Amino acid sequence: ALAAGNRDGQGRIGLEAGLRLVPNWGFASDAKGAGEGFQGSGIGVAPHGMLSFGYWVQEDLELSLEGGYSYDHYGVAGSYGWTENGETAMASLRWTPWQHMDLWPYVGGSFGYSLNGLTGPINPYEEADGYGGAIFVGTGWDLSDRWGVTFELRYTIASVVVPPLAQPFQVGGLSILIGPYIILPHTEDVPSTPE
Repeated sequence: ALAAGNRDGQGRIGLEAGLRLVPNWGFASDAKGAGEGFQGSGIGVAPHGMLSFGYWVQEDLELSLEGGYSYDHYGVAGSYGWTENGETAMASLRWTPWQHMDLWPYVGGSFGYSLNGLTGPINPYEEADGYGGAIFVGTGWDLSDRWGVTFELRYTIASVVVPPLAQPFQVGGLSILIGPYIILPHTEDVPSTPE
């Protein structure tokens, strides 16, 4: 085993990127009905990135702070489109049932703050902040005792209300993320500096 079976007290810094499938059927229908225009069905495919700082509080449980960024765009005939830029800051909990393997599948959840900027035909700029959350399943793979890679399927729950439309603009959605991570050694594994 490379890093397996000895995660208690370890740190982890990860950078993930991927694609997000955003369900905006309700908002698209509402915008079309209000005469605001909307090209397409309201299903968007958008980029999603995330940086995480994790710490294993015990062999099977990791707490982490995560910052994320997402972007989304929908065209509007004869006008500039709907564009969303979103930033999230969340605390996450990962639980892995197998502690003594280099491949460590996990499930978890996140909760935190979501800041979203939305431009569209109704308002030049709409800023909405509030709470957001996510549930996810994935796996980490320790390729050595110092680095590895994660694969994650994540569903983020967050939305922006755009008056006077009734249906909110979804800024969450289903993401597929992949990326490398660095394993930070235990405190006792760091060589001491000579006096």
